[in-house]
Amino acid sequence: MTKNKAGGWIAGTAFACILVLAAAWFVLVSPTLATAAETRAAAESQLDQNAIAKIKLAKLKEQFENIDALRSELAALQLQVPPTAELSTYKRQVDAVAAAHSVTIVSFQAATAVGVTPPAAPEPVAESTDAATEGEAADAVVPAPPVVTTFTVPVTINVVGSYENVLAFLQDVQTGTQRLMLVEQLAGAAQTPSDASGGKPQLNEGDLELIVTGSLYVLPPTDAAVPVADPAAEPPAPTPLPPANGRNPLLPLG
Repeated sequence: MTKNKAGGWIAGTAFACILVLAAAWFVLVSPTLATAAETRAAAESQLDQNAIAKIKLAKLKEQFENIDALRSELAALQLQVPPTAELSTYKRQVDAVAAAHSVTIVSFQAATAVGVTPPAAPEPVAESTDAATEGEAADAVVPAPPVVTTFTVPVTINVVGSYENVLAFLQDVQTGTQRLMLVEQLAGAAQTPSDASGGKPQLNEGDLELIVTGSLYVLPPTDAAVPVADPAAEPPAPTPLPPANGRNPLLPLG
């Protein structure tokens, strides 16, 4: 009888020890192992981020070593598309071109700058389903309007001179100035001999009056980025000129 009681006490004590060990596992050991696994995963993630940051830093270092060349390239591009209209500077360039080709500028006019809105990306067309409701359509997100980042300044230049000189002026006003100008329209008229008047010099038979209409570009700086023109972009092609056969095509045949 005494042995049976002792055996019962021993079994009970062993069972109690097992319960204590199990409780210790769930309360102490298991959370510690879970925390260690999370810490290990976080450390591995941080190592990956450090590796990416190291690659980015090396790239920035490489770019910084070439910073002077990039600044020179930026300065040259900003002469073509400056951050402000700078019309007086451009007018002096046009005057120099006119003087070089012995033509007279009758008038130079610049209109108010116009914002250029980039085209919005087309929205993907979703397939219609029977589950669509008016409420879902009302909750659709309306895309924000595109931001104007570039401006054009419409410019009209009226010049007069000999046929050959006016053509040479037109060529250089597109390719011979620091400023980028897109010629959009030309209007010419043959002149008859006359004395100087109305801002025009003395005219001879075969002289040409040409009205050049085009646009200058302005790329103002923003807080988001420094205005840099794309060096790979091709400048607009100059307006084709009539055949240089020495004869004003605007004069009547005879």
